[in-house]
Amino acid sequence: MGLSNTLIDNSENLKLIDTINEIIAEPKINEICIATGYWDLKGTALITDTLLQFLEKNDAKVRLLIGKDPIVFARDLKSEVYKNAKDYPADFLKIDLANIEMHNEQYQKAAKMLLDYCSG
Repeated sequence: MGLSNTLIDNSENLKLIDTINEIIAEPKINEICIATGYWDLKGTALITDTLLQFLEKNDAKVRLLIGKDPIVFARDLKSEVYKNAKDYPADFLKIDLANIEMHNEQYQKAAKMLLDYCSG
């Protein structure tokens, strides 16, 4: 498999969803560590079912290290949606969450998973 310490950049051959599915298929893996500059609920919804399946394994855990994205794209800074954002990424996350369609069942499931399994 050779995915130890792999930089996943969502290019054609290294999509997060494909990589997570491949990792979870390995019976010996019980911990997934992800470092990222940004994490969003819509992306989490794409892998929620797979992550929940993984977390059912004995002693399984997923660790997220979320830092600051080193580049805030100019288009984001100019976007009307983010016009009141001053602190990146905190304000961007708040705006994204405020604008998400929470009636969407997959988003609700993703949010619940994060609340259930994330601790500080």
